[in-house]
Amino acid sequence: MLAVPRWASKVMLCWMGSIVADLSASIAFYRRLGVEIPDAGVWRTPTGGHHASAADQSADQATISISTPPHSLKFGTSAGRVELT
Repeated sequence: MLAVPRWASKVMLCWMGSIVADLSASIAFYRRLGVEIPDAGVWRTPTGGHHASAADQSADQATISISTPPHSLKFGTSAGRVELT
């Protein structure tokens, strides 16, 4: 019989990402739900907000990432973040 590790006996959400049209409205929505999104976790440029992250390092909390479409398409290059115009 295959032994299943104890940690694998339940499903846990560890990361959730969403692509949104209105970053500010989405941040407000998640904050109303009780998600702590610090201002330091919001990336803004002169053209507006592009990404927000609520990352709790404790084992029982999920990381939530919210991005705008241009950011989600351009992020992840080998150079890191890119300037959006």
